[in-house]
Amino acid sequence: MLQRAGLSGAELPQRRLLAVGSIMHFAQPGDVVWGSGRNGRIADSSHSVAALDIRAVRGPRTRKWLLERGENCPEVFGDPALLLPLLRPDLKELAEQRRYEVTFISHIDDPRLVAPRGIRVLSPRADVETILRTLVRSELVVATSLHPIIVGEAFGVPARSIVNRSEPEFKFADYFLSTGRPDYTRATSITEALALGGEQPPVIDLEPLLASFPLDLFVENELSE
Repeated sequence: MLQRAGLSGAELPQRRLLAVGSIMHFAQPGDVVWGSGRNGRIADSSHSVAALDIRAVRGPRTRKWLLERGENCPEVFGDPALLLPLLRPDLKELAEQRRYEVTFISHIDDPRLVAPRGIRVLSPRADVETILRTLVRSELVVATSLHPIIVGEAFGVPARSIVNRSEPEFKFADYFLSTGRPDYTRATSITEALALGGEQPPVIDLEPLLASFPLDLFVENELSE
């Protein structure tokens, strides 16, 4: 494995797994990438992408960006949050019990939007379980943040993304392109999102993403302990 990244154990005492989120700028030589993506807010000069061990990325925009920088990047796409129904069958059962008509959640760095009456507003600072259980029981999810959209769609909840002042288009395009929707439409307000309703459902084969999970990384770690 270390040879695949062009490094020896002496040169790299510890390797990390980068998975969910726009966290490519945290990668260091030899790190394993599985489903993460580039953050469009971070300058290229702040990335260290040399000698990464890439198994999968969030979408084709991230892959193109890596290929342009000479990195080997397989054509395996998918945000790992799409696998939540496999990891949390209890939430899958809960999703059948819809409770909230519409749930809105903002990006943590986005100014608070005023939601129309009757819409459940969920804080991005709420605990993870509250967020998950609310999203899966909603009839429609609208958000300026990407992962509420992904989580909702993973459980079959219609979702619509709203343009976010603090986030470039890169990661949204990355996700929607990876899920077979080049003609996606992002709303400019909560009102428009309600009028548009949910985006077309995602179309993606998650088997390659599952098959590319770096189990060998954890075996190596166990053997070294």
